[in-house]
Amino acid sequence: MWQEVFSAHSYDFKPWIIPTFVSSFFCLFLAIFVYLKNRKSTLNRTFSLFSFLIFIICTGVVFTMSSKEDWLVIFWDRIVYTAFVINYAFLYHFGLAFSKIKKGLPVQLLRLCYLASASFAMIVLFKTEYFLSGVYRYVWGPHAKAALFHHIFMVYAAAVTVGFLFTVFGHYRRTTRTTEKQQAKYMFLAFFVLMFLSFGALTAYGVGATYPFTFLPGTIFVSIVAFTIIRYRLMEIETVIHKTMLWLATSALVFIPISVLLLLLWPWLKSLSPWAGGAIIVFSFFGFLWYYHRLQPRIDHFFQRRRFDPYQVLFRVVSKVSSQEELEGAVTVLNSELKTYLYSRNLVTYIQDEETGEYRLESERGYEERGI
Repeated sequence: MWQEVFSAHSYDFKPWIIPTFVSSFFCLFLAIFVYLKNRKSTLNRTFSLFSFLIFIICTGVVFTMSSKEDWLVIFWDRIVYTAFVINYAFLYHFGLAFSKIKKGLPVQLLRLCYLASASFAMIVLFKTEYFLSGVYRYVWGPHAKAALFHHIFMVYAAAVTVGFLFTVFGHYRRTTRTTEKQQAKYMFLAFFVLMFLSFGALTAYGVGATYPFTFLPGTIFVSIVAFTIIRYRLMEIETVIHKTMLWLATSALVFIPISVLLLLLWPWLKSLSPWAGGAIIVFSFFGFLWYYHRLQPRIDHFFQRRRFDPYQVLFRVVSKVSSQEELEGAVTVLNSELKTYLYSRNLVTYIQDEETGEYRLESERGYEERGI
């Protein structure tokens, strides 16, 4: 059995599995990255475990879609669903840790979540026929059929998802700090998008005649979390090396749309003659260069890695400031330009009185976001 599981001859890997496979490693990178930042934090640990299980799910989906034999489909779907059912307990746990809820009814419900997830996981592993039975064959690949406890699990998953989203939304409404509000808003959005990963379970009900884009929610989820870490110091992550690592990961996301386009056009590309295929490759190469040079500078700027010519910057700043007739407008433009080119979060502007020589505070920007 194990020899066949690990044999390349047991699988038929197609180009459309590449985006899902790449997306899984983005989730793995995020899990390791957050965990290493603060290993003792419950918030970091639960988020890392959740992201790691998303990696297991996406990787399992890749092998499920590529399996030639029905028993191998069931084997990999057992792994996928084991991670899937356990992850809902981690999801709700992260929601409570993020919202700083440590007592009351939500904590009691968390214990029930762990008990329910463990029970479903035991059924998937040891009584698989009550959860998955039979195999559907789609154009993009196979998927196991849902059985009785799969239906019950879907109700449980929906209830936990709603509870998690309400918990994060409640934290958003309660907190008065600007930074925490922004963190809650983007976490709500990130996990809301990720919940669309659950729609992949509909293929267990015969719904899924087209390729399930399981990579999209995971990729968008990682992108939103990375943005929140960089912009709003989510989970108190803020160092130069972390920004560098996230910059590398986000830069790699540039290749995701290219992979999607490749898998969509693959059947057509295979039918072309060598000359036509060569022409398409050359055209695509120059198209990608244009796309990369348009998008990469924006990523560099967001992660504060874009290089500027100091003389050009000085000329632009002086030109824009001098074009303002009012002092208030000049100060606003100056602050905006300094923030753009120097990546300054906090700016304080003092104006010197020509007669007395004393300085007066004209404006301050950014300090209210830190609660100072």
